[in-house]
Amino acid sequence: MFPKLLANGYLADVNLNYIIMPKYELDLERMFSNYKRKFKLETIITLGFLILESLEIMHNCGLIHN
Repeated sequence: MFPKLLANGYLADVNLNYIIMPKYELDLERMFSNYKRKFKLETIITLGFLILESLEIMHNCGLIHN
């Protein structure tokens, strides 16, 4: 599930593009710690596809994440 884009823009005075999206309550780092810092291969592959899909959506909107 891709988070809703709340705002985006460019700050000319500091030469910076920005995006604002909501933060989920449980982040990936905390989940990783909860699973004793080891995910199943299936979980890793699923996360990889979700991340790639999210990046594709952002790129299609003209945004580049680094």
